[in-house]
Amino acid sequence: MKKITLFVFCMLSLVACDKDDANQSELREVKVAVPETMPLAEFRALVNVEEPAAIEESGKIYTYQNLIFINDNLKGVHVIDNSNPENPVKKAFIRIPQNTDVAVKDDLLYANSGIDLVVFDISDINNIQLQNTIENPLCIMI
Repeated sequence: MKKITLFVFCMLSLVACDKDDANQSELREVKVAVPETMPLAEFRALVNVEEPAAIEESGKIYTYQNLIFINDNLKGVHVIDNSNPENPVKKAFIRIPQNTDVAVKDDLLYANSGIDLVVFDISDINNIQLQNTIENPLCIMI
């Protein structure tokens, strides 16, 4: 049994070696990940209610009353009025950098923004307002 295992290992080793590869000695620089940095105050200032936009990479979908909230992965939340399901209307895009999750309670939309929690008043869907930013809530809890 040991001879068979050794034979198979040797054969696989020979197959894995490709001596004809002319690019073996060529080294190339490849960017794998490039960190993006900015001051925290500048990052927090990016949170904003904007005109409706196209969904690029949808994430979590949340419904509340006649509204649909669609997370656009790491970018923000699309707000859609679904009062008439046959004709849903895009109402706004809430830019929330590093956003991955939303929840709604009592006309308040809660969303993560990196290390922060942002709270929006959605009682008037035509006039969504940032109500509060809870900075680094995990530090508050500890």
